[in-house]
Amino acid sequence: MQETAGRPGEGPEARLGVLAAATTFLIWGFLPLYWKLLVSVSPFEVVCHRGIWCFAIILPVTIWAGRMPEVRAGLRGNGLLLLLSAFFLAMNWLVFTWAVANDRVLETSLGNFINPLLNMLCGILFFRDRLRPMQWIALLLAFAGVSFLVIMQGSIPWVALGLSGAFAAYAMLRKIINLGVLPGLFVENGIFSVFALLSLVWLSFTGATTAHFSDTRILLLLIGGGFVTAIPMGLYAYGTRRIKMTTLGLLHYLLPTATFFLSVFVFREPFTLTHFITFLCIWAALALYTFDAWRTYRSIPA
Repeated sequence: MQETAGRPGEGPEARLGVLAAATTFLIWGFLPLYWKLLVSVSPFEVVCHRGIWCFAIILPVTIWAGRMPEVRAGLRGNGLLLLLSAFFLAMNWLVFTWAVANDRVLETSLGNFINPLLNMLCGILFFRDRLRPMQWIALLLAFAGVSFLVIMQGSIPWVALGLSGAFAAYAMLRKIINLGVLPGLFVENGIFSVFALLSLVWLSFTGATTAHFSDTRILLLLIGGGFVTAIPMGLYAYGTRRIKMTTLGLLHYLLPTATFFLSVFVFREPFTLTHFITFLCIWAALALYTFDAWRTYRSIPA
């Protein structure tokens, strides 16, 4: 299919783009259900297998699409940055998998709600972005919500901040790196897979592995982790090229909303008044942020 001219979100492929992006965020939002099936395996090993099997899927796709010249060119100019982006992507996966295994899914929801606001903060600090008054209010509301949680719990919500911080760093690096989505994913997963494979060999050699391949179910679930990683990545890349950024921003909230309902109503994690007030501040901040982005976009001539 050929992309239509004009602004993204206005051509005949826009509905397919919305469907692809929405499907991506829903898959990511309900992924805790999948990782819960692997709680007998250590989160570190799950993430190692996730990277290796994801790369096994991306490798033939990249070759078939004829993108290897881009991969080689990207490595020459962005090797260190791609190494860092692979690290932050792996850290995001590891924090998320650990949280699911330890009944901390609610904190992952908070982290994913915070993520757009953290991206905005990175824009100020590293790209000299200028915020409008409503965006500043949104940031202050989010800061107030997280500060309230820290004061009431007496500890930093490191799962939420680690998850959102790692992904914000990853997004910032991908903004700097001049490399397409598929070649970038190929290199990042390739780099990570080398370390993951060496780690798994070492764990097996020392007898510290928790993944017993005599259990066919566990083996199939670990391999399937590559598919539930690679497929939404492909859908996300397809959707982002065909819809408006404001639409993408709104659809993003499907992810933390899904994990929020899973944590509270399926996994029955504690949801206290402190959590409610914190989430209320974050939701209000996101409402202001989204309204301001929508209003600004509507004011731009086509």
